[in-house]
Amino acid sequence: MTNKYTPKYNVKPLTVVLPVQLPDVDGLIQGTNLCPDRLRVFLHQIYSCWIFDELNEKKRDKHFHKEGWVNLSSSRLISLLTFKYTSYEKLLEDKKIIEIKRTHAGTKSYVSGVRCTPYRINPTLLVPIQGRRFKHEKIHAYKALKAIQVDQNNFKKDLYSDEISAVIPFCKIHENMEIMLSKFYFERTCLSEFVSKVVKGQIKLKRKTTRGVIDAEMIAYLINDQGCLKPVLCAFGERFHSPFTRLPREYREFLRIRDVSEPLCSVDISNCQPFLVSLIINHPQIVKQILPEFTVVLDKIAKLHLL
Repeated sequence: MTNKYTPKYNVKPLTVVLPVQLPDVDGLIQGTNLCPDRLRVFLHQIYSCWIFDELNEKKRDKHFHKEGWVNLSSSRLISLLTFKYTSYEKLLEDKKIIEIKRTHAGTKSYVSGVRCTPYRINPTLLVPIQGRRFKHEKIHAYKALKAIQVDQNNFKKDLYSDEISAVIPFCKIHENMEIMLSKFYFERTCLSEFVSKVVKGQIKLKRKTTRGVIDAEMIAYLINDQGCLKPVLCAFGERFHSPFTRLPREYREFLRIRDVSEPLCSVDISNCQPFLVSLIINHPQIVKQILPEFTVVLDKIAKLHLL
């Protein structure tokens, strides 16, 4: 039987990503009533937004994403840090941990059409140690973990609302794909060796910049430690997206499937093809009526043992 003192949420420690040169967080908040773990969450939000923008060339080349700037909304910060989020902003800015874009009048600036404030981590804190600009730390504070869980629940509620589902249905095939994602992980040792060789220039990549490839290593570790985040469907073609699809293509070589000892192969296919194949397999009679040229394919599929 529960009482008012029984925690509403079952939470477990989570890993966050911080600048490698960041001083001791607990020391930074001494003499204040701020929560060190919420401060860590704030910095992790900047990292998370930055790394995916850095890997997206269209976003990376836009002026308000250059040089590490990311856009965070006040509503999101309130949900994670409470209405005292401005106190965390002030502390981090005063300590020169983060920078906030401001107008000539000294007020916070906003990105046109987004209504978000641009933030970035002070570049001096990103001087690499052995090529890495970020590090991991755990957060344990119950209220901070609860805020994260509530924020994620609200995000999923909005993302999978009845209005959205009516436009972008999450069907059985997508549910099976989501279950499948939980079985994937990254082989850390080989991935770490690969990143180290990229850092040292021993491996050359055909990219404008390799910084995003190096810094995304932390996202792969988070997927291993905390599981895959909820996948989403985009309105354009109902494409199935997950953290795996947002990571550098070079990381695919280090993907593994739990309890599978056989080596994996990588096949470069269009996003729509797995969905089309699944429709062909599951609805052969309809395919024969509207796509008779696939009848030969259906005959071959019928002879296969499908898991």
